[in-house]
Amino acid sequence: MAYVYEHVRVDKNEVFYVGIGSDEENKFIRAYSKKKRSKFWKDLTKHSNYTVRIVVNNISWEDACKKEKELIKLYGRKDLKTGTLVNLTEGGDGVNGYKHNNQRLELISKNNQGNGNPNAKTCIHFETSLKFGSLKEGCEYFNLSYGNQSCAIRGKYSTAQFYFENEYFERPTKDQISKKLGMLRLGENNHRSKNYKAKK
Repeated sequence: MAYVYEHVRVDKNEVFYVGIGSDEENKFIRAYSKKKRSKFWKDLTKHSNYTVRIVVNNISWEDACKKEKELIKLYGRKDLKTGTLVNLTEGGDGVNGYKHNNQRLELISKNNQGNGNPNAKTCIHFETSLKFGSLKEGCEYFNLSYGNQSCAIRGKYSTAQFYFENEYFERPTKDQISKKLGMLRLGENNHRSKNYKAKK
């Protein structure tokens, strides 16, 4: 079952984030977690205390997504200058819900230019074609794990959300992955069979 939660600024009694989570034991781990939050969420919580409010609980994931979208539309988003939320999506649809503007992209780019990494490569997001000065910058923008994406983009896995400029690749389909896994298992079984015969 799923739930919808809000993060509320204590100083202003103002909702600044709406999210959803899935929890069988009603521990609301995602609601209270500070991990995998956007730079904008982290910047705000550095200077403002907040409380967690569970809006609805024990509903289906689909209903939670609908409620999340409803609340984000109600409160409005800061990046679109329509409200108080630091959410970067319309809710309920992951990466596809990201909206962007040039000013915000320029700000993120400037923040990452000071890292002094001469090996940073320009990367492009598959779904939106947004271009970033580095993979780290892209991961911060979409609130993704840099470590996971670093492995995915270099291994050209299906989980890669980006590709390096001038190094485009087609992410493997589910059928291709299944076929590859099947061949690996077949090879492993043959190897085990040979070892067994050798021991005899």
